[in-house]
Amino acid sequence: MTWSIWIRFSVMMLFQYLVWGAWGDYLPVYLGTLNFTSVEIGWVMSMLFFASMFAPFIGGQITDRWMDSEKYLGLSQLACGVLMFIMAGMTSFWPFLILMFVWSVFYAPTLPLTNAICFRNLNDVEREFGSIRFWGTIGWIVAGFALTYLLTMSGDGASCLRLSGAASIVMGVFSFVLPNTPPKKDSDKPFAFLEALKLFKDPTFAAFMGISFIVATELMFYYVLTGPFLKDLGIQEANIPSVMRLAQIAELFSLIVLLPWILPRTGIKWAMMIGIIAWPIRYIIFAIGTPTWLVVASLPLHGLCYVFFFVVGQIYVDKAAPEEIRGSAQSLWAFVVFGLGLTFGSVFAGWIQSICSEVSVVNGVTTTIYHWRTIFIIPVVLTVLCAILFLVQFHEPQKKIETGEPVN
Repeated sequence: MTWSIWIRFSVMMLFQYLVWGAWGDYLPVYLGTLNFTSVEIGWVMSMLFFASMFAPFIGGQITDRWMDSEKYLGLSQLACGVLMFIMAGMTSFWPFLILMFVWSVFYAPTLPLTNAICFRNLNDVEREFGSIRFWGTIGWIVAGFALTYLLTMSGDGASCLRLSGAASIVMGVFSFVLPNTPPKKDSDKPFAFLEALKLFKDPTFAAFMGISFIVATELMFYYVLTGPFLKDLGIQEANIPSVMRLAQIAELFSLIVLLPWILPRTGIKWAMMIGIIAWPIRYIIFAIGTPTWLVVASLPLHGLCYVFFFVVGQIYVDKAAPEEIRGSAQSLWAFVVFGLGLTFGSVFAGWIQSICSEVSVVNGVTTTIYHWRTIFIIPVVLTVLCAILFLVQFHEPQKKIETGEPVN
């Protein structure tokens, strides 16, 4: 890997996750100020993940067979930027939901696509990808601190959407200087996404995808509920994005120090076990809910959860899939995790929050009280079960999965 490629890929990752990080943590808080209900917020937050059930397959097919990956990435991000600026002026549920869905259709394919571009151009993915994906976490952190500054200066919650839109436009323009990553036009199988589906015939891959789905549903208890949870604990609203960036600081350390050291020594299975085990530990602390400093101190566990399960999972998919369908294989992973898992998880988390609450009226003032201990016990139980299933069902990959005729 040359310095030129490393720099361009790092900038790509920085803006890819700055786009999402600008609104990913704070949007539920902002929508609450617009008087959206918990269920409505859950639906809005699910749109990206709902789009991930089909949009990445379209993107994977286009970039695997018909169009240069970097060009598709650039056009998609430019569209995302325009849509975010339009959404910043909306205050009603249905128009906002519809535009969020359209934005998601453009953005969802870019998540697996940025990984696929890296994997196509790197020499040693296990050792080199962490130092590049590291900058995606930097982007998420920069977004949090930038948003805190904007909220402090203006108090306008829509700043999260404008910041995301500006980052998308910058990335859209920059994408056209990424290394040329052409499609595999010489393949004798025109529909790459159909070949990717054949990966499920391998029992380990099928088990990995099933467990990834369940774990992904529990991730939304963090993304949807942590902001309101911290607000109930007494943390000032403007400080919530910065406080939650403790998770991304730990993610940086995991990517740049722990992942390159641990993964080559333990292999994929035990690296992913680290991520799964960190999940219930964090939610147990959330369920206890006191003292506040302990809850805040547990936020860095999110870094271990994300890096050692999801990032290592993406590396596993690349390792398991034949070269000619890697883009579609990453899209298949995005479908299961970001699509099915996070869509269901977003709505599920909003529903659990809704039923584990009660409304009180004191002197004409209506207040909603959330039973956070009951809410967070649910992901504790599910993630413990996932850890047990993964330990039994997942086996370390030794070779690429055969999907049909041998890949030349």
